[in-house]
Amino acid sequence: MIEQKNLADILIEEIVELHTVEQHFLQALPRMAQAACDPELKVAVSKQLLQTREQVSQLACIMDMLGITDECAGSRVVSLLIGEDDIWMEELHSDNAMDARIICTAMKVEHFKMGSYLSLYTFASLLGLDEVANALESAFPKNSLFYKSADPRVNFNGSRRPEAAGAAVDQGLRPAAMQTLAN
Repeated sequence: MIEQKNLADILIEEIVELHTVEQHFLQALPRMAQAACDPELKVAVSKQLLQTREQVSQLACIMDMLGITDECAGSRVVSLLIGEDDIWMEELHSDNAMDARIICTAMKVEHFKMGSYLSLYTFASLLGLDEVANALESAFPKNSLFYKSADPRVNFNGSRRPEAAGAAVDQGLRPAAMQTLAN
């Protein structure tokens, strides 16, 4: 017979999964900072490293609160989000292409993290685990530094679009979704 899981089981599994993703992201960030070409992106990745380090610590405390001792040996999510970053870093030769790949990877991880933290906060609240919910809320990534690094003037071929496109962005004419995320 298949064991049915309850909300508390799912909360624990997802906390372990998120902790594993955060740890892998923490390991990838120094390589991403080193590979970044744009100085502003290097700064954003370095700041993300500090934020992620704090989130790993907060998740470890949450795991202690819940008595979670086992770690996830591997993560299906990590390979999908971060991938084999050393391989793609070696394959890219254009500075713009490298920076675009770093931003794309970081944004995918940040979206996963936001969805995870929000879901876990909801689960903990529903279970009456107020201390855990508060800890998850404080660990929630409040603003992603990578949205500010994404330069919509970069074409897929690695060259910059004409400055007119950049001027439109500078005047606040970004797509509404990106404008919201960047603020």
